[in-house]
Amino acid sequence: MGGRGRAGTAFLALSAVSGPAGEAAFGSTTAKSLRCAAKTQVKYLLGANPGKQAFVTGLDIIDGFDTSIAVPQNPRHRAASCKGEVCYGLGENNPHKLLGALVGGPKPDGSYTDSRIAEPDNLVSLEFNGPFTGAVAGLTAIEDTLSCSA
Repeated sequence: MGGRGRAGTAFLALSAVSGPAGEAAFGSTTAKSLRCAAKTQVKYLLGANPGKQAFVTGLDIIDGFDTSIAVPQNPRHRAASCKGEVCYGLGENNPHKLLGALVGGPKPDGSYTDSRIAEPDNLVSLEFNGPFTGAVAGLTAIEDTLSCSA
């Protein structure tokens, strides 16, 4: 499952069990399980995966970020790949660093290519950045009370 699916899954899981109605509908054990599953999906996108590959841009500028985790450098995004009136060629590195954007993520076989021509791997889109933002906000709201086993 790529970044697109993981972000949506995490957001839906958190949405389903949010508030007292969600807890009542699913029960506390299932609600906790869904919250922890959402956290696992977001952590995968941030680099906690077998390939040690994050799928969110700009993480490498955060003090204390694990430098052994690879971070996308060449997302397919106009603001990152153009300088003034000139857009850089597909084989060139982006002239600007895009911060905090989720890229499409790995293919079903787990492979990933950090290149603007690797669509949908490195595409930045609202269709999965919206759910990702919602999932991160949801987890932030419950982080002090959520306890998941490793």
